[in-house]
Amino acid sequence: MYKNIVIALSLLSAVSVLSKEKIVYGDDNRVEFHEASVKLQNIAKSVGGIIFKDGSISVGTDKTMLNPKSLGSKMNLCEGEKFRDQPSSVSCTFFLVAKNIIVTAGHCMQAKDACSDASFLFDYKISTKDKRADVLVDNKNIYKCKKILSSKLESVDRKATFDYALVQLDRDVTDREPLKYRYQGRKDIDSFEDMKVDTPLTVIGHPSGLPLKIADGSKVVEITNKNYFLADLDTFGGNSGSPVLNSMTNEVVGILVRGQTDYIKDKLNKCTKVNTVATREELKTKNPEKGEAVSNIFQIAELYQ
Repeated sequence: MYKNIVIALSLLSAVSVLSKEKIVYGDDNRVEFHEASVKLQNIAKSVGGIIFKDGSISVGTDKTMLNPKSLGSKMNLCEGEKFRDQPSSVSCTFFLVAKNIIVTAGHCMQAKDACSDASFLFDYKISTKDKRADVLVDNKNIYKCKKILSSKLESVDRKATFDYALVQLDRDVTDREPLKYRYQGRKDIDSFEDMKVDTPLTVIGHPSGLPLKIADGSKVVEITNKNYFLADLDTFGGNSGSPVLNSMTNEVVGILVRGQTDYIKDKLNKCTKVNTVATREELKTKNPEKGEAVSNIFQIAELYQ
């Protein structure tokens, strides 16, 4: 039966998590959950991945099987590429902001049937025991969408984008704490200060649909306007909806929403490799996009009501 389930899953046309978004700047700072500091691990427990009906199969009443196909086989990744042999199983990232409320990118929850088709999975990460991610997951870690409280996706020449969704889950999350976000508890949104260039950042999520990864060592590169800013984050498709934290305060300051091309062709070796571009110092003069786009957490007015 297990073999048949795996074969069936490999034939499913899951929502793409490998869109031409996000990128690596300089060194690839992505690490596994268990390789991060204890403080970041505690924060990362409240970050999860969105899966859809066509990317999973129920197994009995207690388990769900995720798509087991590896990132390497999906992308024809070259030998030696980071995380090549890990499964790519989820579509977007989300994070907990209240006992039964999560935030993600708006473009992750725009489809007509998004609420009924989406499931929200916690604890999809590499095990410290065998260094593998189990694609047969416990349903106790999976939550359903009860209601999309708000969702907005608007852009004008990449300069005034709103891209967020606020979703109510089907039940309370009792085994982890909601993340703290910037100016939490304040209501005077118009007086909030913009982010500052060179603010250190950390991002947590599911790059390319992989098990949970944590990446720090990034900074704000450009303040475009109050709606979003640009940063040299090591993120990929699948990171959409990831919380972006101020590394000094560990508060969420934004939502990762888009970026540049993830992977490029290695014509000589006839395979695909991660698109690695300029270092931070070169970025401002050599890269016209200047980084990954992060929607300001202030966009979600409902969080400040």
